[in-house]
Amino acid sequence: MLLKAHGYRGKQRAWGRRLVLCGCLGIGTAFATAPARTVVDTTQARVEIPHPSRGVALYCFMLPEYLAVTRSPGDVAAAAELSPGAFREGHDLLRELFPGMAAIRNQISGATFAQPNLEALLALDPGVVIHWREYTGYKAQMERIGLPVVALSHARREDWLVETPRIFAEVSGLPERAQQMTESYRESKAALARELRPATLPSRPKVLRLWMPPEGGYNAVGKGQLFSAFIEQAGGAPAIEAPGSWLALDIERLLLLDPDVILISSRPDQPLPEALFARPEWQPLRAIQTRRVYSEPPAFSNLIAAPLYCRWLAELLHPDRLSPRLRELFQAYYLSDFNYAMSDAETDARLFLKENSRSAGYERFCKP
Repeated sequence: MLLKAHGYRGKQRAWGRRLVLCGCLGIGTAFATAPARTVVDTTQARVEIPHPSRGVALYCFMLPEYLAVTRSPGDVAAAAELSPGAFREGHDLLRELFPGMAAIRNQISGATFAQPNLEALLALDPGVVIHWREYTGYKAQMERIGLPVVALSHARREDWLVETPRIFAEVSGLPERAQQMTESYRESKAALARELRPATLPSRPKVLRLWMPPEGGYNAVGKGQLFSAFIEQAGGAPAIEAPGSWLALDIERLLLLDPDVILISSRPDQPLPEALFARPEWQPLRAIQTRRVYSEPPAFSNLIAAPLYCRWLAELLHPDRLSPRLRELFQAYYLSDFNYAMSDAETDARLFLKENSRSAGYERFCKP
């Protein structure tokens, strides 16, 4: 291995190599003496990031969220989710919003996500690596080659929507942006609650969020996860009471749960509602009989846009209580946050009007 062959000895040599590199480039050693930024990560560790930063390596599938906070693809030196075989919804929209995304490098993960490509990271020499704290095995490896590592929680609960923007904003030197996004989320949540009046709902539809693996079977979101919090915020009730992010189900368990509403993950390998309406084994399900099966639009995969997802779902669950404003709010979000004026035709496509055309009540998202 290259690291062993060269006798790499961690931080001391890493800093030495960086100083030599700066000297060769004729830019001196300003970052060695300039004040570093300190970021407190989700493990409460205080991580020093050299100034000026040499870029961020995202060893977590969080590129849409990072760009939503910082609006600067130029800060990203590499992103693991762009590696071959990796997948993340919504990248086509990101490329529209941030043309500079095409320059982001991707070869920092090894054969599996759990094994980083340390040689690639060493050659890249980013100012900081952001990783999921639940993957503890490779943090020490990265630190041994002299890289500052900031831990981000992978356990996505509602407080994640506050902590994640804070960390990204502090890493990029934009603390005021985190405050702005946190206030916006809380205001949107309160506005939806005022209109929905959840305490006065006569009932809450049972909602099941599904992902169907290529090998067969079903995986469903359990209670206590971020999307189960969204379901409750939208006036629904999670169909599964057990905690867990993706819980395995078979058809018998699915029929026993018999949810009022089924949400299908936005991954491109997932079947559309029209195909599910025709499945013989699904016919006993209440959601099939009432045609309340919906494919989630990939545009909502950026979890920083959580208020849009909650509004989308709330309008589907309680169309009698909410005015049809999702389309208006969706276009306004991209215009205000990214200065991106989305056409009506693109809005139709982003909201999955065609994909959900046979699902109950989805016409409310069409242009008036």
